[in-house]
Parts: sequence; structure tokens; C-alpha cells
Amino acid sequence: MHYMNVVYQIKSFTNLSPFEVYQIIHLRHEVFGLEQKCLYEDLDRDDYFCYHIAGFQNGDLVAYARILPPGRKYIESSSIGRVIVKKNIRKQREGLRLMNIAIQRCKTFYPGHPIVLSAQSYLEKFYLSFGFENTGKFYEEDGIPHQEMIMDIS
Repeated sequence: MHYMNVVYQIKSFTNLSPFEVYQIIHLRHEVFGLEQKCLYEDLDRDDYFCYHIAGFQNGDLVAYARILPPGRKYIESSSIGRVIVKKNIRKQREGLRLMNIAIQRCKTFYPGHPIVLSAQSYLEKFYLSFGFENTGKFYEEDGIPHQEMIMDIS
């Protein structure tokens, strides 16, 4: 498949269409459930409170992340989570673009609040490249090593 531009939309949960919600759930299940074999409660009800960043390529969802507001997962920090790029376009550097959009939106929506990630440990260098720092909290989640990372944007 040749490269086509990915077009991003950022919406609150209430502004997502049923089709968009289905595509988000499907991609999250495809990557986290089937590819990474993680058995966890993906539909955690945090989606209601998030901004959803959805990247579409030729009508298909190929990149996704959600932004949680301060006070939802972390008291003083916003959070970026469920970061996904579909397997067939990962080598196109779309993850960099997705994270840049997510970081900029956190700064816009929640100025002065740090951004926290629950990062899969093998992606540490990827997140360090954006300016995130390791907090020293390491843990296993769904059989995958994770670490908490933070970006101070004050």
C-alpha cells in the first residue's frame, strides 16, 4: 500500500459518531487485544471524559490516542493513553506525528499541567525523544513491562 496522508480529528466522546466509536474500539482490540494479547478492561469508562485523537487514512482509522483531563487518572496532570498506530503504517513515522498532536493538544486544553504517560517500557526512547522523563515507577501491566513518564509543560 502506498503512503496516503493521514487526516486527524480531535473530538470529545459525545461528538464521536457511532461509526467512529466502533472504529476506535476495533483498532484498540486489534492492537492491544489480538496483537499484544492483553486481557484488560479496555472499555474503562474513562473514554467519556477524554478527547479522542483519531487519524484516518482513506476512511480507515490507522492512528489513535486519547487525552485524559487532570483529575481523572492523575490529580494534577493530564494524561495521554491508548496510543496506537496500525501495524501496516508504523514504519511511516505516524507515531511521531500522533504524539506531537497529542502533546500540543494537552498544552492547549490543560495549560500549566504536566502530562503523564503509562508507557510500555520498550518504547522508552520514543517517549524520551519528546521530552518525557522517567518518574522511576516501573510496573507490569497485562504482562507487559511499563513505566510512568512525565513531561513538565509549565
